[in-house]
Amino acid sequence: MVALSVPGLLGGGTAVVLALVGIVGWQQASGQRSQLRPLQAAESQPHRSDRALSTHLARRELTLDLRRESEELIQQFIRAQMASHYWGQFASSLIDLGLSSGELLDARVDSDARQTRLWLSSPQATEAYLAVVTRGGARLTSQRCKGDPAQAGRPFDGPCPEGWSTWSF
Repeated sequence: MVALSVPGLLGGGTAVVLALVGIVGWQQASGQRSQLRPLQAAESQPHRSDRALSTHLARRELTLDLRRESEELIQQFIRAQMASHYWGQFASSLIDLGLSSGELLDARVDSDARQTRLWLSSPQATEAYLAVVTRGGARLTSQRCKGDPAQAGRPFDGPCPEGWSTWSF
């Protein structure tokens, strides 16, 4: 019969556990390395679809920023033109109204005795914006539109240029 001592069992058991942990760790490490190699290669050379997605998202973010700035400026323009008309006539520029279009937007104001228009566009934008304040007798009305920047500033009949949509915010 073999005599087993407690310290001998503990020492032998510890050696077996350490050997098993080492083998499992080695297998996991070698498996992770093989999985990381293709990932690293893929990350070092971005795919065209990744670049296209990044471009699309950047363009979308710019459009949303321009839309937000346009909303704010259009609201200020409509209020200021209504106040200006109360004092006699529509203002002929944003400067006359104490407003500025900022760096991202190109603004143009067209005014006559019956109506005033604010055209907003940007070279990088996919949309252009329009605010119209019209006098109809003793009452003033406003209209907001958005559409294709290629048509911005062109004459039109109706509430918005052809192909443009009314814009409520």
